[in-house]
Amino acid sequence: QESKLETRVDVNGDDNSVYITSDNDMMYDPFMMNYSYAEVSVVGNDNTVDAMAKDYLILSVNGSFNNVYSFSSDSDIIVTGSGNEVIHDYYSDYYYYEMGRSWASTNINGDANNVNLSFDSYGVSMGSSVDINGSFNDLEFSFYDDYDDNYEMYGLGYRNIDATVSGDGNSLVSTGYVNSGSGIESGEYLTFDIDGNDNDISFG
Repeated sequence: QESKLETRVDVNGDDNSVYITSDNDMMYDPFMMNYSYAEVSVVGNDNTVDAMAKDYLILSVNGSFNNVYSFSSDSDIIVTGSGNEVIHDYYSDYYYYEMGRSWASTNINGDANNVNLSFDSYGVSMGSSVDINGSFNDLEFSFYDDYDDNYEMYGLGYRNIDATVSGDGNSLVSTGYVNSGSGIESGEYLTFDIDGNDNDISFG
């Protein structure tokens, strides 16, 4: 617990199957300032990657028709190419001294990529900064927040989306709900900057 746990995996080629697990959990512990992270880079086509980092995941996909499933509480996701499928699940809570959040920084550069970000959180902030440069990409957010009023002192239950889209025929859809409670920060923060034609934006 006195040093960071770092995992780095580089995949260069086609038709590979890769499974990574980084199971340390110190990122939001106020008594332990160190944290763990996994960094995964995929360059190629038709690869399958399954990556889990309990704290922080840096994921880069460059190529076509790659399938990626990943899990973390905080991440940077970069997708470059076309026809890639990325499913990322987030989970974080305030138990066991965590000051957690479920957060994604997502960049999509290319066409016809499908990215699904699923946020499952308990009384903490959830959201993503999104930058899409391309056409016919589908980006879906699903939110689930089971906030408990007994713990309103934490008060970090809010949804924050900051999206910039440059291109045509892209789709951004949000489903689910946020029960933000009455803590020090609550509510919805949604910002969109759209440059292009025939883009569909739907946030419930």
